[in-house]
Amino acid sequence: MGKLIWIILIVLGVYVGMTVYTEGTDHAFGGIFASGTNAGLSAEPHTTPMKRAEDSVRKSLDASVDRVERGLANAD
Repeated sequence: MGKLIWIILIVLGVYVGMTVYTEGTDHAFGGIFASGTNAGLSAEPHTTPMKRAEDSVRKSLDASVDRVERGLANAD
């Protein structure tokens, strides 16, 4: 019975951790993990870590394409 309780606690901990990781502290579970006086009232839109990483990669790729296009234009 003790092993079952530990397994349930571990699964619950992983679930809470993944929810906070994917949603952020301001949005996970209604913001109960948020800190600060204006938690949940930020002006920036809700973004997940994966969305921020995607945006960063997209900006880098766009910058790379721009450099290549400028280089090709200068070669003419």
